[in-house]
Amino acid sequence: MNGIKSQGSLKTARTILISILIGIVAFLLVTLQMTEEMAPFRFNIDDPMHLVLIILTLGAGPAGVYLPKLMLKNNPPIEGLQGKLNAYQTILIYKTSPWNGVALFAIVIFMVTQNPMPIVIAVISMLMIATNFPSIDRINKAVNLNEEELRELRNKSS
Repeated sequence: MNGIKSQGSLKTARTILISILIGIVAFLLVTLQMTEEMAPFRFNIDDPMHLVLIILTLGAGPAGVYLPKLMLKNNPPIEGLQGKLNAYQTILIYKTSPWNGVALFAIVIFMVTQNPMPIVIAVISMLMIATNFPSIDRINKAVNLNEEELRELRNKSS
Protein backbone atom coordinates (compact mmCIF):
# COMPACT_ATOMS: atom_id res chain seq x y z
CA MET A 1 0.00 0.00 0.00
CA ASN A 2 2.83 2.41 0.83
CA GLY A 3 4.38 1.69 -2.58
CA ILE A 4 1.22 2.86 -4.34
CA LYS A 5 1.25 6.11 -2.38
CA SER A 6 4.96 6.51 -3.11
CA GLN A 7 4.40 6.15 -6.83
CA GLY A 8 1.52 8.63 -6.65
CA SER A 9 3.72 11.15 -4.85
CA LEU A 10 6.40 10.87 -7.53
CA LYS A 11 3.80 11.37 -10.27
CA THR A 12 2.37 14.33 -8.37
CA ALA A 13 5.79 15.96 -8.12
CA ARG A 14 6.29 15.52 -11.86
CA THR A 15 2.79 16.86 -12.55
CA ILE A 16 3.51 19.95 -10.44
CA LEU A 17 6.58 20.77 -12.51
CA ILE A 18 4.92 20.07 -15.85
CA SER A 19 1.94 22.24 -14.85
CA ILE A 20 4.20 25.14 -13.93
CA LEU A 21 5.97 24.91 -17.30
CA ILE A 22 2.72 24.62 -19.27
CA GLY A 23 1.34 27.68 -17.49
CA ILE A 24 4.39 29.78 -18.32
CA VAL A 25 4.48 28.63 -21.94
CA ALA A 26 0.74 29.27 -22.38
CA PHE A 27 1.05 32.77 -20.91
CA LEU A 28 4.02 33.49 -23.18
CA LEU A 29 2.23 32.22 -26.28
CA VAL A 30 -0.92 34.24 -25.55
CA THR A 31 1.23 37.32 -24.95
CA LEU A 32 3.12 36.79 -28.22
CA GLN A 33 -0.18 36.30 -30.05
CA MET A 34 -1.51 39.59 -28.68
CA THR A 35 1.64 41.50 -29.62
CA GLU A 36 1.14 43.61 -32.71
CA GLU A 37 4.59 45.09 -33.14
CA MET A 38 7.83 44.29 -31.33
CA ALA A 39 10.36 46.89 -30.35
CA PRO A 40 14.01 46.29 -31.22
CA PHE A 41 15.87 43.78 -29.09
CA ARG A 42 17.83 45.75 -26.53
CA PHE A 43 18.83 45.72 -22.89
CA ASN A 44 18.44 49.12 -21.31
CA ILE A 45 20.07 49.31 -17.87
CA ASP A 46 18.40 52.72 -17.37
CA ASP A 47 14.95 51.09 -17.54
CA PRO A 48 14.01 50.20 -13.95
CA MET A 49 11.96 47.19 -15.08
CA HIS A 50 14.97 45.65 -16.84
CA LEU A 51 17.14 46.34 -13.82
CA VAL A 52 14.62 44.69 -11.47
CA LEU A 53 14.36 41.74 -13.85
CA ILE A 54 18.13 41.21 -13.80
CA ILE A 55 18.22 41.49 -10.00
CA LEU A 56 15.39 38.95 -9.69
CA THR A 57 17.10 36.64 -12.15
CA LEU A 58 20.37 36.76 -10.23
CA GLY A 59 18.51 36.16 -6.96
CA ALA A 60 16.34 33.28 -8.17
CA GLY A 61 19.17 30.74 -8.28
CA PRO A 62 20.39 31.24 -4.71
CA ALA A 63 16.80 31.53 -3.43
CA GLY A 64 15.92 28.20 -5.06
CA VAL A 65 18.90 26.58 -3.36
CA TYR A 66 18.70 28.10 0.12
CA LEU A 67 14.92 28.16 0.70
CA PRO A 68 14.59 24.34 0.60
CA LYS A 69 17.63 23.93 2.87
CA LEU A 70 16.14 26.40 5.32
CA MET A 71 12.83 24.54 5.23
CA LEU A 72 14.49 21.20 5.96
CA LYS A 73 16.68 22.67 8.69
CA ASN A 74 13.77 24.28 10.56
CA ASN A 75 11.53 21.20 10.48
CA PRO A 76 11.89 18.00 12.48
CA PRO A 77 13.53 15.01 10.75
CA ILE A 78 11.30 13.38 8.16
CA GLU A 79 10.34 9.76 8.78
CA GLY A 80 9.33 7.19 6.18
CA LEU A 81 9.30 7.21 2.40
CA GLN A 82 5.89 8.86 2.10
CA GLY A 83 6.90 11.67 4.45
CA LYS A 84 10.10 12.24 2.49
CA LEU A 85 8.24 12.30 -0.82
CA ASN A 86 5.75 14.80 0.56
CA ALA A 87 8.67 16.94 1.77
CA TYR A 88 10.25 16.65 -1.69
CA GLN A 89 7.10 18.06 -3.29
CA THR A 90 7.40 21.10 -1.04
CA ILE A 91 11.12 21.37 -1.80
CA LEU A 92 10.34 21.22 -5.52
CA ILE A 93 7.88 24.10 -5.19
CA TYR A 94 10.42 26.14 -3.19
CA LYS A 95 13.14 25.45 -5.77
CA THR A 96 11.08 26.38 -8.80
CA SER A 97 8.94 29.24 -7.46
CA PRO A 98 11.64 31.92 -7.75
CA TRP A 99 12.22 30.95 -11.39
CA ASN A 100 8.48 30.88 -11.99
CA GLY A 101 8.22 34.42 -10.65
CA VAL A 102 11.09 35.60 -12.83
CA ALA A 103 9.53 34.05 -15.94
CA LEU A 104 6.13 35.60 -15.30
CA PHE A 105 7.66 39.00 -14.49
CA ALA A 106 9.71 38.82 -17.69
CA ILE A 107 6.60 38.12 -19.75
CA VAL A 108 4.79 41.05 -18.13
CA ILE A 109 7.75 43.31 -18.91
CA PHE A 110 7.57 42.11 -22.51
CA MET A 111 3.85 42.96 -22.56
CA VAL A 112 4.56 46.48 -21.33
CA THR A 113 7.68 47.30 -23.36
CA GLN A 114 7.23 45.08 -26.44
CA ASN A 115 11.01 44.54 -26.17
CA PRO A 116 11.80 40.84 -26.81
CA MET A 117 14.80 40.83 -24.43
CA PRO A 118 12.71 39.68 -21.42
CA ILE A 119 11.59 36.65 -23.42
CA VAL A 120 15.19 35.41 -23.27
CA ILE A 121 15.05 35.65 -19.47
CA ALA A 122 11.69 33.83 -19.46
CA VAL A 123 13.16 30.99 -21.55
CA ILE A 124 16.20 30.75 -19.27
CA SER A 125 13.83 30.58 -16.29
CA MET A 126 11.83 27.79 -17.94
CA LEU A 127 15.05 25.86 -18.57
CA MET A 128 16.03 26.27 -14.92
CA ILE A 129 12.62 24.95 -13.87
CA ALA A 130 12.95 22.01 -16.27
CA THR A 131 16.35 21.06 -14.82
CA ASN A 132 14.56 20.27 -11.55
CA PHE A 133 12.39 17.56 -13.14
CA PRO A 134 11.92 14.93 -10.42
CA SER A 135 14.03 11.81 -10.68
CA ILE A 136 14.85 9.22 -8.07
CA ASP A 137 18.41 10.51 -7.80
CA ARG A 138 17.24 14.10 -7.27
CA ILE A 139 14.75 12.97 -4.64
CA ASN A 140 17.48 10.99 -2.90
CA LYS A 141 19.81 13.98 -2.95
CA ALA A 142 17.13 16.31 -1.54
CA VAL A 143 15.71 14.15 1.28
CA ASN A 144 18.39 11.48 1.90
CA LEU A 145 16.54 8.23 1.30
CA ASN A 146 17.90 5.15 3.04
CA GLU A 147 18.68 2.00 1.02
CA GLU A 148 15.30 0.38 1.69
CA GLU A 149 13.37 3.50 0.67
CA LEU A 150 15.53 3.93 -2.40
CA ARG A 151 15.01 0.31 -3.44
CA GLU A 152 11.23 0.60 -2.88
CA LEU A 153 11.01 3.78 -4.94
CA ARG A 154 13.09 2.29 -7.76
CA ASN A 155 10.95 -0.88 -7.82
CA LYS A 156 7.73 1.12 -7.98
CA SER A 157 9.06 3.41 -10.71
CA SER A 158 10.05 0.65 -13.12
